[in-house]
Amino acid sequence: GSGHVSDAALTAAITQVRLDPDAGVASVLRDAEAIDEGDLHSLVTEQITDAVFDLMRWTNGSFAFVVDEPNRDGVGVNCRVDDGVSEARRRMDQWSTIDAAVADQDTILTITCDPPAEPQLTVDEWSVMALVDGQRSVGEIVELCGRGEYAVVVTLADLVSRKLLETE
Repeated sequence: GSGHVSDAALTAAITQVRLDPDAGVASVLRDAEAIDEGDLHSLVTEQITDAVFDLMRWTNGSFAFVVDEPNRDGVGVNCRVDDGVSEARRRMDQWSTIDAAVADQDTILTITCDPPAEPQLTVDEWSVMALVDGQRSVGEIVELCGRGEYAVVVTLADLVSRKLLETE
């Protein structure tokens, strides 16, 4: 969904992982040169932070970080636990300021017909906004984007605050 890997390359990687359970999708894609190494590292780092952020939002339960466990997707990304937790806490602080309607997975968004100014969008904002059709929920948009929930919801909240999107 993020556009970093072709559908054919992803399908081939998944097929290979099914045949070799000791392989991981990310490492297979890297070895096949189906993704830029820098993009892969950025995506893996973002996924690590997303996972810690998701865990911190649990209302009950427990988890533990396991050190030195074999990683079948070892692609050379190391993230210190303190750094991951610090970034997740920063996200938690920002998450608490996001409009509850936008953070709700079931909320439907629409594009504003009469924006207050000439819209200026980044490529990332455009890729999210292009999925808003007045029928898809925030959760569906997150799934389609291929990015973490945090990044997509923050982008959607910003577009709502700029009055380019509306909640129904």
